[in-house]
Amino acid sequence: MERKYPPIAQICVLVLVSMVIGGVLLAANAVLLSRIPDFAWASFFKVFRWTILAEGIVAGVLEFVFIFDGTRGAVLVLMSSTLVIFVLDLAVLFGFSVAQFQEESGIST
Repeated sequence: MERKYPPIAQICVLVLVSMVIGGVLLAANAVLLSRIPDFAWASFFKVFRWTILAEGIVAGVLEFVFIFDGTRGAVLVLMSSTLVIFVLDLAVLFGFSVAQFQEESGIST
């Protein structure tokens, strides 16, 4: 008699695919963002850097928890990569959300 298992392997593959898609979409966002004429880059990078700092601290604490909990190998790489994508995605989102309403000369760095 064959045992029935939940779809663990399929879900793991879906998580990996989702992470890769997230990275590709983040890169596409960077390309689209770079093509905006007369964009308030000073405002964008000011918010971007502070978001990287704040969310980087959160991601660092989570990374510590993963390592302290004994997470190793491919799972640690997957979780770390996901944290990097999360931090960069929030930084781009927050930076763009502020800069889109600023004049090009906006906030100085």
